[in-house]
Amino acid sequence: MFKIMWIDPIVSKEASQKISEIISNIKRPDVEATAVYVKEKGPPHVEYHFYEHLNLHGTFRWVRRAEKEGYDAVVIGCFYDPGLREARELVRIPVIGPAETCMHIAATLGHKFSVLVGRRKWIPKMESNVYMYGLEKKTSII
Repeated sequence: MFKIMWIDPIVSKEASQKISEIISNIKRPDVEATAVYVKEKGPPHVEYHFYEHLNLHGTFRWVRRAEKEGYDAVVIGCFYDPGLREARELVRIPVIGPAETCMHIAATLGHKFSVLVGRRKWIPKMESNVYMYGLEKKTSII
């Protein structure tokens, strides 16, 4: 059995329950998937760097716990990939970020790809991630 933990870095039980349902419907039978959320009081989103910082402590606690409980991998369930590099320093199991993963797959599927965002506020963070992942020549952010 392969164990994966999805960590929602937002204080949102409802979102965690919804993603848990989605994962249950699409996962392989030999995969045990658990979705958790940061249970502390905190900001309802991570659109600002400071809000992201406030929620990272809880995310890192779950990352460490996943390794101790024998999980094979962790997904930080936010397209901002908050705390991804830092979390990778804490444990020996793979820590996956949805944005990094999607961008690298998209980069193999065509000459260029775009990242669509819902608000102009998100553009700088997505641009920073694109550069950090080494994909600036392959993208446009809209």
